[in-house]
Amino acid sequence: MEPYYEEEMPIINGVRYPFHTFISDNKARKVNVDYHWHYYIELLFFIKGKASVSVAGTCYEVTEGDFVIINSREIHSVRTYEGIETRHIVIKFDVDVLYTNMNAVFEAKYIMPFTMSQYKVQNVFRKSELANTELNNIILDINREYLEKRYGFELAVRAKIVTLFLWIIRNWENKGIKFEVGDISKEIGIEKLQVLLDYLDSHYAENISVKKMAQMCSVSYCYFSRFFKKVMKKTFTEYLNYIRIIEAEKLLLTTEQNITEIALNTGFTNSSYFIEQFRRYKGETPKQFKIRALNRA
Repeated sequence: MEPYYEEEMPIINGVRYPFHTFISDNKARKVNVDYHWHYYIELLFFIKGKASVSVAGTCYEVTEGDFVIINSREIHSVRTYEGIETRHIVIKFDVDVLYTNMNAVFEAKYIMPFTMSQYKVQNVFRKSELANTELNNIILDINREYLEKRYGFELAVRAKIVTLFLWIIRNWENKGIKFEVGDISKEIGIEKLQVLLDYLDSHYAENISVKKMAQMCSVSYCYFSRFFKKVMKKTFTEYLNYIRIIEAEKLLLTTEQNITEIALNTGFTNSSYFIEQFRRYKGETPKQFKIRALNRA
C-alpha cells in the first residue's frame, strides 16, 4: 500500500471553501478509508451503526452518537462492517478557520496544539459524554448550513466550527487537561514560529541544526534554544525527533519499507537510534507498533 496523502479541500462550483462537510453512508457499499493523513482537521459524528476508526496507531470501536476528532497530520483510517448500516457526518476544515487574525497570539496558544503532533489529545468523545450538551446540535447545524448554502452560510459555518472548538477545549479544561503552548516572544512572533514549524515539516529528513534554526529566526543560538523549550515544552532536538517519529508511523503503516529504510528516510542516522527514540515516544518498538496497528485496523 502506497503512502496516502489526502489533498486540500475540493473545489465546488469553482470555489475552494476552507471547510467541507458531507454524510458518509455504507448502505450501498462498505466504507473503507485506508490509512491516510492531511493538514486540515477532520471531525466524524456517527448517527447510525458502528465502525472501526484508527487514529495515530490506536483503534477505536465507535457507535451511534460517538464523536471523533482527527487532528492535523494524524494518520488514520475508517472501516465499517458488512451487514451493519452505518452513517456518519464528516466535517473537514482548515485550521485557519479558527483564527480571526494570523497574528493573534492569544488564539494561537489554544489552536497550535491541534496542529502539532507532540500533543496527544482526546480523539473520541462517547455518546454518554455528549448527553445533555449542545455539541450534537452544533454538528448537525454545521452540516445543514453547508448543504443548504443559504445567504451568509460561510459565516454561519465558521462561527459554529469555532463554537464547537470552544466546547472541546473547555471540556478538556474542566477535566484538568490543558494544551497551551508557552508565551511567544516579540523577537520570534507567531508568523516566524509557524514558518519554522512548516520548514521542519518539509525538511525533517535532513540534517537540521539548532544553529541553522536560530539564524532563520535572526536570534542567537542560546536565545533560540531557551525560547523553543519555553514555547514547545521540548528541546529542539526532542521536537525534531518526535516529528520524525510521526512521519515514520506513516511509512510503517503505508509502505513495505524495512526499519533501516524508514529510519534513514525520516532523518535518523541509523536504525538503532531510531528504534530507541521510537520506543521512548511510543512505548513500543516500530515492529510492535506496526503489528498492533495493522492487526486492529
